[in-house]
Amino acid sequence: MSYSQELKKLRNQRRKALTYGITAFVALPTILACIYYFMIATPQYVSTTKFNVMVENDSGSFLQGGLGLGLATGVGGPNTNEALIVKEFLQSQDIIEKLEKKISLLSVFDHEDADFIAAPPKNPDIEAYLAYFLKMVDINMDEMDGIVTVEVAAFTPEDAHKISEALILEAEKFVNERSDRVQKDSIKFAEDFLKKAEDKVLEANISLSSFRNRNQNFDPVSKAEGVLKNHSSIRC
Repeated sequence: MSYSQELKKLRNQRRKALTYGITAFVALPTILACIYYFMIATPQYVSTTKFNVMVENDSGSFLQGGLGLGLATGVGGPNTNEALIVKEFLQSQDIIEKLEKKISLLSVFDHEDADFIAAPPKNPDIEAYLAYFLKMVDINMDEMDGIVTVEVAAFTPEDAHKISEALILEAEKFVNERSDRVQKDSIKFAEDFLKKAEDKVLEANISLSSFRNRNQNFDPVSKAEGVLKNHSSIRC
């Protein structure tokens, strides 16, 4: 075999390998995806809800006001930091544990018509459960206005709405509990400050009484008046 024939054969082999590679890594996954989405995949429905966290006070200070969960068109000023805290709560293990107790969340996702890829894992541990939850529930926050968008996917419109509604109720409960804690902490701080002030006044009164007793009921006001009178007499 001549050199040119060997070179031609080598090029043909490379061309076949490239064709097989394209087929394996591009065409085949595309074909499989089309088969899945058009022939196997169970339709999913998405429920979308938007809200922001409001700081209900004149000064805008979180420590001086209560929080309320409302629609994006609500009254008050949005608090981006608090909205971020709520977003993190809605993506935590705590929320799926609460929803599992409240609406049997895993059973809602495990619909009888769900295909084998979209269905939740069987008897998942908490990490796998959270990973699946975050795949079905997308939570985003606009950092400019603090609006949180919650998109819940499920295999029926009713299930998507049910999960979305439960999420919003838990978020509202979470915000109100934070507000109550802040108010209680503020009240306790004010009470402690008042108690310390009262103790200082009491200590000052005790010290003054002791001083008067040691100095024969010395009255600083009367003593000052006497000094002023004596000073006036000397000038005259």
